[in-house]
Amino acid sequence: MNPQATSAPVLSLEHLGRVIDSNPLLNDLNLELSAKTRLAIMGQSGSGKTTLLHLASGMDQPDAGRVVVCGQVLSEMPEPERTQWRAQHIGLVFQDFNLIDSLTVAENIEIPLWLCGLSDRQERIQRLAEALEITALLGRLPQALSGGEKQRVAIARALVHEPALLLADEPTGSLDETNAAAVLNLFSDITHRLNCAVIVVTHDPKAAETCDVVMHLKGGKLLPDRP
Repeated sequence: MNPQATSAPVLSLEHLGRVIDSNPLLNDLNLELSAKTRLAIMGQSGSGKTTLLHLASGMDQPDAGRVVVCGQVLSEMPEPERTQWRAQHIGLVFQDFNLIDSLTVAENIEIPLWLCGLSDRQERIQRLAEALEITALLGRLPQALSGGEKQRVAIARALVHEPALLLADEPTGSLDETNAAAVLNLFSDITHRLNCAVIVVTHDPKAAETCDVVMHLKGGKLLPDRP
């Protein structure tokens, strides 16, 4: 579902502002992210990192500014259209996996394909399952999986429809060091092959080091890792 490549950025955040419970989390924040670029965002708890991901995905709306994804002004779309756009062009990896316990691994991965109306579902699932080394897990339910296996499934679900933009919230936050390293290696390899733009929110310096650019969210603005 990746749009045809252009010189335009995949994601533009323009003068973004967001206030929650009278707390100005984001203030005149600007960002442009191109295809094939992986950005790590670090910052203290409560600095607004997850809020920023929610705004970039259209799950939340800014109080000021615009969110533009693949040339579409997401922040000006009605909710039903925004939801459909997100399903087609954005992949999401949640910190707590958000797998549906009553569905098998294959069925969880299939959800974005069903929402997009894609017909080559089994081919896509099989190809990604092989890349993420979870083929043997496709018939299992989530409760039978380890944390590392659940994260691989969550990544497969986020990538199966080949999104233009991938947003990952603490993708290694609940993993041990060995599983975290394995997931990061696979994550970097697959997203590079898909040529998508990536934002990874993390507290883990090792996870941040796998990205092309590292920025810190502080005082409502994104600051470079090394000024």
